[in-house]
Amino acid sequence: MVLKDSEIDQFYNSLGSHLPLSLKYINIGQLFKPKRSFSTDKFQHLFKNCKASLETIIINQPVEYNDSDFDYIIDYTKKTNSLRFLGLNCLKNNHRLKFKELKEIYNVFIIPKYDLGNW
Repeated sequence: MVLKDSEIDQFYNSLGSHLPLSLKYINIGQLFKPKRSFSTDKFQHLFKNCKASLETIIINQPVEYNDSDFDYIIDYTKKTNSLRFLGLNCLKNNHRLKFKELKEIYNVFIIPKYDLGNW
C-alpha cells in the first residue's frame, strides 16, 4: 500500500496516539516513493504522542534526521525506559554523538543501516 502525501501527514500525526499499549515492536517501512526524502516532523509526533512501551523501533525510510529528532527519541526513551533496539535509515551520517548517547547512557542497541531488513 502506498499512501498519498496528505495521507502520510495524517498517518504520522496520529500514529503514536493510536498504538496499542501492549505493542513492543514497530517497523515502519517504505510508505512513499524513494525519490524524495521524508520530513522528520512526522516522527516527532510519533515519539511525542506514543504511550506504548516500545522495545524495538525501526524506521526504514530514507530520512534526513536533525538533532531535535534525536531529542524526541531520547525523551521517549527517558519517559518509557523501554527502548532497547533502534534502527533508522539515516541519509546522513552526522549523528554519532546522539547515537553514542543512546547507546552509552540509555543502553539502546543501534541496528546498523545495512541490517534493518533482517529485523
